[in-house]
Amino acid sequence: MMPKPLRVVSLLPGLTDTLLALGVGETICGISHECDLPSGWPELPRLTRCRIDDSKSSKAIDEDVRSHNGTDLYDLDSELLASLRPDLILTQAQCDVCAISEKTVARAAASLPGNPAVLAVHPIDLGGVCQMIREVGARLDRSKSASELIGLFDKLKQECNSEVINQQSLNVAHLEWLDPPMSSGHWNHELFQMARLNEITGAAAKPSVVLNDRELRSLLDESEKIFLGICGFSVDRTLHELNILLPENTLSVALQNDRKEVFAIDAHRLMVRPGPLLLTSVLAIRRCCFGSDETLLPDQFGQLPLRPQAGDVAWLEWTNGRWCIAESAGESK
Repeated sequence: MMPKPLRVVSLLPGLTDTLLALGVGETICGISHECDLPSGWPELPRLTRCRIDDSKSSKAIDEDVRSHNGTDLYDLDSELLASLRPDLILTQAQCDVCAISEKTVARAAASLPGNPAVLAVHPIDLGGVCQMIREVGARLDRSKSASELIGLFDKLKQECNSEVINQQSLNVAHLEWLDPPMSSGHWNHELFQMARLNEITGAAAKPSVVLNDRELRSLLDESEKIFLGICGFSVDRTLHELNILLPENTLSVALQNDRKEVFAIDAHRLMVRPGPLLLTSVLAIRRCCFGSDETLLPDQFGQLPLRPQAGDVAWLEWTNGRWCIAESAGESK
């Protein structure tokens, strides 16, 4: 008798990306409300929703998050989960603000028939992201593919080093939130290092922190380029948010006055999502700073496209009293 096909629920976008990259997308039977699927992929049941209105301003979202006082920010559709009869549920144990909590998932899984396994990942740096890929590969009998995927991180680092070895490292600032402004966190500092840039707001494996006006001013003064990879925001959403910040907002005023290059990155798809698309994040960063058109990566790994997409990153310019998109990535001044 043939074994029944494995049924996997993925409740974190980076885990869904990992399954696709390992070539086992057909095992996915349910996903979170934030997960993306490649073009042409059939829609799958979505099992979570956010209790906070994420269409609000970044300041209002921050206030709502803080007012929850540790309660879960996400709902899990337990009835739908039960109907899917998963064998394995993939979730995270890292950040209860970014995705549904491990406790909520474990509690729901314990009540399901068949006693499905739960794998909760907790990456805080690129080493942890690679370990996450390795663990998922082992669970899905794709250890070889996982090792090959992890190898792309080393390959990209080596090729970036060889390409810009004679170029002086630029000081850059990366912010993960606008109001209040928050520094680069976790693996993002390492992404800039991989791209041969000196990111000065954060440190590897350290969480993002709120920057006061003095700290922000100092960091922006020392930076030659500014990157805005706002958690959960697309480029257009980041642009909109910049334009509604109050005129006296320190970040808004500083960016307007400095006349430095400012780049917005789609941080819903890239940057803050632990998984294979962090490779794409490095390519997007490099194009902004070095104008490189070299691929350095395969167009696709397994079932996951790795090439940067239109709208992943944009150069922003202050003109006629507002922020607008000046050029696409890879065409920096």
